[in-house]
Amino acid sequence: MKDIFYADKRDMAKWGGMIHLCNLKKIGTVIQVAYYRESSLPKLNFDGKMVDFPDEIKMHFRNIENISLLGKYAGVNIKVFKEPFSHETRNEYHERLIKNLNRYKNPKVVFLDPDNGLAPGTCKEEHVAPDEVKEIWDGLKKNDILVFYQHMYRRTGWDITSRDNLAKACRVIPNRVQQWSSEIAHDVVFFFIEK
Repeated sequence: MKDIFYADKRDMAKWGGMIHLCNLKKIGTVIQVAYYRESSLPKLNFDGKMVDFPDEIKMHFRNIENISLLGKYAGVNIKVFKEPFSHETRNEYHERLIKNLNRYKNPKVVFLDPDNGLAPGTCKEEHVAPDEVKEIWDGLKKNDILVFYQHMYRRTGWDITSRDNLAKACRVIPNRVQQWSSEIAHDVVFFFIEK
């Protein structure tokens, strides 16, 4: 996830559903796999003079680890896997991710949070490839839940196609893949599968 997308309306739908899911399934740990990509901010035009954004603003609005504060309010331990992600180093990234996930023994939610979701064809930096999802799914333990962010793409039935592709990647039947969405962010859905 590019840090410029943090704390937008999609995050309301994302974390509203996530906290509800944790309460429903009585799961106390969420690992957000951020696929983190840092962005540079443009300057402020302040009365004709170009100035940098204050560091405090960047820390508040661009620090995705601030989500752990929501976890404290909700009684959920939210951990962010924030290692830098790039298309060129995706294999190494997923190796480090799998090692990190293996540290957690109790049931957990593993939330894959790329910019756009599952690659609908060619895998770009903003996507997760089906084989990467399969590797993560295969490493989960009984009662773990995989949650997946999916952004709309320009094709009718994109949500059903994405659900079916996710089911295929995890080698489960499509009706095992459940979802939530919200009219606050009509262009995204969140899929989840319980192991």
